[in-house]
Parts: sequence; C-alpha cells; structure tokens
Amino acid sequence: MPTKVKVVVDSGGQSVLLARREYLSAGFTMSDLIPVKHNMKDANGVKIQIDGAVLIRLSGRLATGEPISCAVMAYVSPDANYLYLSKEAMIQLRIIDPEFPKIGAVNLSQISSIDKEIDSGSVYAECGCLKRELPPNKPTHLPFDLSHENAVASMKEWLLSRYASSTFNKCPHQLLPLMDGPPIEIHIDEHAKPVAFLKPRPVALHW
Repeated sequence: MPTKVKVVVDSGGQSVLLARREYLSAGFTMSDLIPVKHNMKDANGVKIQIDGAVLIRLSGRLATGEPISCAVMAYVSPDANYLYLSKEAMIQLRIIDPEFPKIGAVNLSQISSIDKEIDSGSVYAECGCLKRELPPNKPTHLPFDLSHENAVASMKEWLLSRYASSTFNKCPHQLLPLMDGPPIEIHIDEHAKPVAFLKPRPVALHW
C-alpha cells in the first residue's frame, strides 16, 4: 500500500537512499531486498552500509493539483534516517531543472516575487532562512493529547516547529542575539605556581 515518508532533497546525490526503518515500516521485509554490490559514502567520506536495493515509485502532486511520479531504485541503509532523493529523481519529479546546475535557469519574475515576499513582513530573512527571534513564552498547555503511542513523535515535531526561529535556527548568515549580563570573569590565585604538564591526554577517536 502507498505510504508517506519524509524526504530530504540532495541535488548532489547520485543515488536514492532509503532508511531501513522507513523501508520496514512501509511493509517490506529484509527478504524483499535485491542483493547489490554498491559502495556509497556520505559527504564526510564515511562508508554507508547498504542492505540491498528496492524498486519503488515516488508520487506527489504539483501546485496545480496535477499528479506526478517517477520510478527509482532505492538503496536501503541502516545509516540513513530518511529517504534521500538523488539529482535524477529530483529532475523526474520536476523539483529542479533538467539542466541543473545552470546559471540563469530561474527567471527574473520568480526572483522578484521572492524579494517581495521577504520585504512584506515575511518570516524569512534576506538569505532565505527563518528570521532569528527570541524564544516564545512558556506555553500554558500542549496543543495535542499525549499518549504512549504519540508522546515522542508529537513532542519532537511540536518542539522543532515552536522553536524553529529561535533555539533551532541554524542560519549562518544572521547575527546571534547578544546575552545580557556582566562579562565572564576567570579567577586565578595570584600566588599559584605555574606547572608545565607535557603528557598528552588521550582522546577518543570519534571525538
């Protein structure tokens, strides 16, 4: 049966990567996988474990309501958290231009409409990221009913959405808000005798 998944678009990706968790929750089993010999690495050069491949059809609707779909081979991995779309899949779904990356592919009318949206009190800054704001006030109640089934998922989604413009705003272009208070002081005993410590401290490899 069709199922909805969270998708991460990656115009630099050469293959479609599907999280093992999403694959199993869609009703597939590990025995349904197509055995493959395929090596993948992430942006940091770390090898990605591949369980196998599966043929799936991605579908959605355009802003006009017109349906659109494409068939892809997705590589299933326990190292992924979502479904990562490749450049080719994005072209088939008309997310990007077939000649991407091409300078001047976006027309001036589209750019001017974005500028008007930013200038008209939009929640987005000139860089396209959410504007930095102070955290909202403490809520008096949760906007959803908590249960054992939805506690973690609902709380995570609500927190990420509520504090998207403040705590979780990762925009590298806007200045961080200043903190109020006296400068930090480092207190040192003026009579302390300096000691040279030359033995290196071991650090775990993953740090």
